[in-house]
Formats: sequence, C-alpha cells, structure tokens
Amino acid sequence: MSHNPYDQEFNRLTALLQAVDLRVRESRELYERYDPANRLTLEQAVITAQQKQVEVTSMVEACAKHQQKLDEERVRGEAAFDAQKWSLKGLLNGSSSKLRRACDESKMRAVKQFKDLEHARKQESEARQNVSDCQQELKLFLEQSTYHDAYGEALVYHETERAELAASLSKARVPKEALDQELLPVVSDLNALRKDISALRRDIADAVQLESELSKATDGNERWLVHEKSQNQFNESKPRKVIDRCNKELKKFERSYKKLISRQDDIVRRHTMMIEGIVIDGSNLCYMQGDFIGAAVVVAVADHLAEKCPVTVVFDASIRRKMGMGHDEIRELFSDKVKVHVVATKTKADNLILKEAAGANSWVISNDRFVEFMTEPVVVENRTIRHEITYRAVYIDQLGLHMSLRPDGSFSRAADPPQSAN
Repeated sequence: MSHNPYDQEFNRLTALLQAVDLRVRESRELYERYDPANRLTLEQAVITAQQKQVEVTSMVEACAKHQQKLDEERVRGEAAFDAQKWSLKGLLNGSSSKLRRACDESKMRAVKQFKDLEHARKQESEARQNVSDCQQELKLFLEQSTYHDAYGEALVYHETERAELAASLSKARVPKEALDQELLPVVSDLNALRKDISALRRDIADAVQLESELSKATDGNERWLVHEKSQNQFNESKPRKVIDRCNKELKKFERSYKKLISRQDDIVRRHTMMIEGIVIDGSNLCYMQGDFIGAAVVVAVADHLAEKCPVTVVFDASIRRKMGMGHDEIRELFSDKVKVHVVATKTKADNLILKEAAGANSWVISNDRFVEFMTEPVVVENRTIRHEITYRAVYIDQLGLHMSLRPDGSFSRAADPPQSAN
C-alpha cells in the first residue's frame, strides 16, 4: 500500500509515457520504412529475386534431364541383366555379376539424382514465393509512400507529446521523491511495528490457548506439562503472566504506532498542501511565551512567504499602542508584496482573519484555536498552521520553514516557502 499521494499521478504519467513511447517508435518505423528514397532498393530486390528464380528454374530443368538420362541407363542395364542373368556363360565369366552391380549403381545414382531434383524444385518454389513477396512489398511501399508526409507529422506530434509528458513526469518526480525521502524512516518504523504487533498477538493467542489447556487439566501431571510447554515457548511457566506481559507491550506498541501514523499524516499533509494564499495572525506572532517581542518575527515570516504566494497580515488594534506606531508606520515595516491590515479600535482580529482565509486553499498562521468560530471553513477544514518562536529561531514545521535569529535581531532564511497552487 502506498503512503505517498503523489504515487498515483506519477504512475499514471509513467504509463502514459510508455504508451507514447510505443507510438513514437511505430511512427518512426513507418516514416523510415516508406521513405521514397527506399524505392530503388525494393525494385532491385524484385529484380534480384526474379534472377534467382530463373537460375533455380534452369537448375530444375538440368536436374530433370539428368534424371531422365539416368532412368534410361537404368532401364537398359536392367534389360541386359535380365537377358543374361540365367546364362551359363555369364555365370562362368562373371559378366552377370558385373551387370548386377552396374544395375545397383545405376539405381543409386538415380535415387541421388531424384533427391537433387526434389531439392532444386524446393528452391524453385521458394524463389517463386520470394519474387511474389518482393513484388507485394514493393506494391505496398508504393501505396504507403504516399502517406510518408503524414507519418512524419504523426512522428513530430508524438515526439512533442512525449516531451511534454516527460517534462510533467520530471516535475511530478520532485515532490514525490521529496515526500518518499521524508516518509522512508517513518514507513520503515511502521513496518517494524506491524511485525512486532503481529508477533505479540500470536504470542497472546498461544498463551490464551495454554491458559485454556491449564484450566482443563485434570491432574498435576497435565498441569505440569502445560507449564513446561509455556516455559519452553515463552521462558515463563505461567501463561497468565505471558498474557499480561504481552498485553502491556502491545498497548505500548499500539501507542507508538498511532503516533507514527499521526506523524506520517502530518508529513503527507505538509507536502501536499495546496496554498493559494496565507493570512497571518500578526499579533499572535508578536508574542513568545506570553511576552511581547515586537514585530520582527512576523515581518521576517511575511516577507519570506510573500516571495511565493500572496500574504496578508492582520493585527489587533492594540498593536498600535504596543508598537507606538500608526498604521502607515507598521505597514512600512513589511515589503510591498505583503498586505497589512490593523483592525478598528476595540475590534478583535480573529473574525477578519478567518474571513480573509475563507478561500479553499487559503491558510492561517496562528497558534489561536479559534474556539469561538468552530463553524468557520478554516476551522472546520483545519487550515491553521502553528508556529514556535524561541530566542534563537522561528519554526513553522508544516511549511518546512526555519528562520534563525541573527545577532542584530533580524532573521535569516533557512528554508523555502511552500509552492502556491497553480
């Protein structure tokens, strides 16, 4: 089972690219095969095949004539042998034996020549078929070569299609491999825990079985055998202790498993977030452990994120008094890419923050739980991003953002902001 939501799209693009590769090969083969420049080669192949047919036909005729001549010699030899085979003179002077040997040799030559003739006829048949095949190929070529330009256009089209798919696949590979890399240790730990949990459950089942056998034992000897079996299997003679120990370990493993699943989900969520805009609870980022620290953090975070997606910062009205600055002065702290709004006096910023982030792919950076606004889309869909501020750095893990504090009190960028949705 895949834990990476990018796998489906990556596999789809891979399959499409393989299919397009096949179409490219087919188009190129047709384009190159029916190139008009190949016509002379095919015409020469027909001529060569016809010449070969003439040669083997002459060979068949020569073999047939030789076969006829040998047949005639064999007939004459057999007639001479038949005429003299009972002759006393022939038996005495050995001429009958010579005639018999001559007949046998004549038959052998005839048989060999017959085989040669059959071989020649087979060659003639193959040559005739080859002529037909070459002529058919030339005919097909003449028909298909009229589509040569169309095959070329198809080749260009499919090569362009392949290039676009390859680019899309390359683009899809980046987030997939990044997520795979971060998920690797978590998935490995989850697989190990699954094995441990399965092993514990088997041990519990075996121990329960032993406990059942123990309860059914009718005498001390039977109980001793069960205890001995438990000792050999679990290094503990009492099945009940095995069950209690395994259940305790199982609960610990299951807690760890749930934490890993939660961690896996957080990683996947962070990597797959679609962000079209970010609304920052400005006043919330001006505090560290309850102490007001000014606007340095919120300015650094907002300016950094605004390089990649639209960012709006909303402050409570009290920021003017705490900063000793007016709205315009506060606005000038940020880059021109950041929108800054300070709500009216005696007005809380929470309601405006949630309304500004009402869009489907808009997120809020704040540690506020917004318990008074549980029906707002941002809260219902859990589109809030938490942060941590220390004396050394600001961390926004869900965005993969870590900005260190410089000696002069400014922040250095240590991570790239998220990609905005297309």
